[in-house]
Amino acid sequence: MTDVHLLDPETGHFISQEHRRVAEIINEYDSTLNLVWIPPGKRTGESHPFAILHSPDGKAPYIVRKVRESEVNEQLIAWLWSNDTQRNDPVSMLGAYESAQEALRLKRQLEAKEEQQEIAETILRSPLNVYRHNGKTYRD
Repeated sequence: MTDVHLLDPETGHFISQEHRRVAEIINEYDSTLNLVWIPPGKRTGESHPFAILHSPDGKAPYIVRKVRESEVNEQLIAWLWSNDTQRNDPVSMLGAYESAQEALRLKRQLEAKEEQQEIAETILRSPLNVYRHNGKTYRD
């Protein structure tokens, strides 16, 4: 599956599927952390369209880190995980990076399975004898 961009209904801008995955993994890791998109009009002249926002209970939210678009990947997750455990430990950082790569791989795999399941359910519910999807033809 290629990395497509989807329209974010809240902002009216397009966001990458990969960015969405990274944001979900970060929020699943810690529900007080969110990867947020900064609209162009609210940026401070920098080329950081994303930020990790921490919203602790009972305290004002604050930005943990501003992030370039090219940095929204497994390395960002690894950075977050490694800084949450042991700072500046290369072995810990390597382990966090490998874990982040695995988390993104599993997220992609889960989404692909869910998509296949939706297609199968749609085909089974269809009253048609022939069903076409992505260039493949399915027959009763």
